[in-house]
Amino acid sequence: SNGAGDAGMGNDYQVGVSVKPIKALEIIAAHSNNKKTPNATANNDQKANKVGARFSFLNAHTVFLQYETVDMLDSATAAAPTSAGIVGPAVDGKFILAGYSLKLGNSTLALQAGKHDRSVTGGDVETDYLAGGFIYNFSKTMRTHVGYRQTEATQVAVTNEQKVFVVGMRKDF
Repeated sequence: SNGAGDAGMGNDYQVGVSVKPIKALEIIAAHSNNKKTPNATANNDQKANKVGARFSFLNAHTVFLQYETVDMLDSATAAAPTSAGIVGPAVDGKFILAGYSLKLGNSTLALQAGKHDRSVTGGDVETDYLAGGFIYNFSKTMRTHVGYRQTEATQVAVTNEQKVFVVGMRKDF
C-alpha cells in the first residue's frame, strides 16, 4: 500500500473456493474486499460475499442457487449502478438468483429468476428479474439463441420496468 489508502493499492483482495463433493454437485464461496472506492472523498470500503451451488442430474438437468451480499459504504455523493432506471448512492444490497437448464441433444432451454434488494439514499430499491432462453447448437462452433428478460425495479412509489427480447447467432473460429 502507498499509505494514502488509494483504490487498488495493496489492500484489495479477492478469495474464492469451489468444491465438488460429488461429480454432480459444485459448491462455491467467494469474498471480495476493496479499500477506498475510486473518486470517493472518504476511505469507503466495498465488500461482497457470495455462496452458491449447482447440481446436475440425469445428464440433462441443471439447477443452481446463488446468494450474495454487498456492502458498499459509499458516501452520499458517490454514484451507484443503475437498476432499471433507478439511481442512488448504494449502501448495501442482497441478491438471490435461481436457475434451471435442460439440455436435450443440440438444444438447451434455460430459465432464471432473481431478486435484488438494496438500500440507497433515496429509499430502498427492490428489483425482480425473470429470464428465459433457448440455444440450438448447429455444431461445436456455431449456435443460435433466442431469449427474453423482464426486470422490474421499485423505489418508494416509483416502478421502472425493462423488457428485452434477443435473437442471435454465434460462430467461433
